[in-house]
Amino acid sequence: GLARFEDFIQTDAAINPGNSGGALVNTRGELVGINTAIASQSGGYQGVGFAVPSSLARPVLEELIKHGKIVRGYLGLGVQEMTTELAPWFGLKSGEGALVTDVVPGGPADKAGIHRGEVILEYQGKTVIDGQMLLEQVTRAPIGEQIELGMIENGKERKVRAIIREQPPIPQAHRTRFPRVEHPLAGVEVADVDEAAIQEYGLNPVTKGAVVSFLEEGCAAELAGIIEGDVIIELNKHPVESVRDYSSWFKRLKKEQAVLVVLVRSARHLYVVVKSS
Repeated sequence: GLARFEDFIQTDAAINPGNSGGALVNTRGELVGINTAIASQSGGYQGVGFAVPSSLARPVLEELIKHGKIVRGYLGLGVQEMTTELAPWFGLKSGEGALVTDVVPGGPADKAGIHRGEVILEYQGKTVIDGQMLLEQVTRAPIGEQIELGMIENGKERKVRAIIREQPPIPQAHRTRFPRVEHPLAGVEVADVDEAAIQEYGLNPVTKGAVVSFLEEGCAAELAGIIEGDVIIELNKHPVESVRDYSSWFKRLKKEQAVLVVLVRSARHLYVVVKSS
């Protein structure tokens, strides 16, 4: 797939299989990008292609010459975009910033005291518009550089200093039905993370929560992006370690118009706001 931290140039220049790595030039013959991918259902060119801008390709070339490999900056954290729906849950008025969803134990962010649920608003004194912007700045930062982040959690702001490190190599159920009521999580069935669920959904055995085993088509949770196999670990910032916990909070939240759900998907945390349909 396309790397999430790259800004691609979209082009209608013909790019076909085997053309990746070729030059994308302007009418003056100047290099503007490196052909990378196409949007196609047939496997051939259908009018839309993507190229890595030359401004991004040049530093990569310099890294290859200097180190013989690509060296990217790393903080050891996962982020997602802060949205206008999520903002009120974190004491924010706008949807700017990067919401911390995961922190790698022992990584630079962990050593700096950053934890899940905080929002990064500034990087080196500049406003962080979204998670994409933050990732781009981190991956391009010099290894060993000390950076300052502006953070906020529950309305309290603080400054954090962290050291950029080199990015490490990337390593290669019984259902419980809940009554159909006016509730944002109506239509969701969950199961405990037992041996059967671990095998069926490929879950981490140490994960505690309630795994989504079924979603009614068109229910509010499905429309919010929740899928089968997601493990719900928090409801409105209350921990969920089992179906029993989920059931308890389900009953308490039945009059709520929206629920902030924290879930684990593919070993990553994700925050989702589910509204009553």
